[in-house]
Amino acid sequence: MKNTLITLALAITLPLVANGATKAETKNPAFVAWVNTADDGFLLDVKGIGKVKLEAIKNGRPYADREALLAIKGIGKVTLQAMRAYFATIK
Repeated sequence: MKNTLITLALAITLPLVANGATKAETKNPAFVAWVNTADDGFLLDVKGIGKVKLEAIKNGRPYADREALLAIKGIGKVTLQAMRAYFATIK
């Protein structure tokens, strides 16, 4: 069963990656990260996060929950809602 699930996950994600999609663009649960531990590359792949917000996110760690990102300049409710697909609950 486990091998079947892995094979299925690869069958779904490999075409996306092969077509040049970034991890964040796939919105695949296999590519969800914790905001407190996500690396720079992942964060930069998230639409709406550039170098300035990346540094602000890193400097504000650790976060108690995703809503704590609202304290970062340039991240409002709409931006946070769009980011939810990329970030798991806080770990």
